[in-house]
Amino acid sequence: MTTIAGIKIPDSAMARAATELVRDTESDLLFHHSTRVFLFGALAGQRKQLDYDPELLYIGAMFHDMGLTEQFRTSQNRFEVDSANAARSFLQQHGIQEGDIDLVWDAIALHTTPGIPPFKKPVVQLVTAGVEMDVSTEPGTSHGHLNRPEHAGAEASVARFAAAILSLSLSATH
Repeated sequence: MTTIAGIKIPDSAMARAATELVRDTESDLLFHHSTRVFLFGALAGQRKQLDYDPELLYIGAMFHDMGLTEQFRTSQNRFEVDSANAARSFLQQHGIQEGDIDLVWDAIALHTTPGIPPFKKPVVQLVTAGVEMDVSTEPGTSHGHLNRPEHAGAEASVARFAAAILSLSLSATH
């Protein structure tokens, strides 16, 4: 298993399939953002000593913006709901239990809704934390996120992280 910045990257068949689907569907910008969301969320979970399923966090992070893509966007739903529905379908295809599917669905659907995720289970909290850390201009200013040196160290690992998950995905298909 590959480790980046002390975080183990999920390497199951399901994680590799998710990486491949997201990589083939999202733009480079969204794909790299999604990988950072996982890494930052996992780092926040480590820092807060939260007990969570890293694979569910990975799926939540990787799928959280899928509703912005043409393939998964519908005209009647918010992109967060389309993203959560894409993750639900993917997880059902992989035989994941309904409770875990609901957890990932909530993590994705609530990732742009401030004030609610801190009261939910860790996977929901951490997807939102990862998004906030990646898009915030002031890392480390809320919710006990990483301080500046930790954030800078994590950012320095992002290119290596993206390359590692891409190689895991490619090795599974060849």
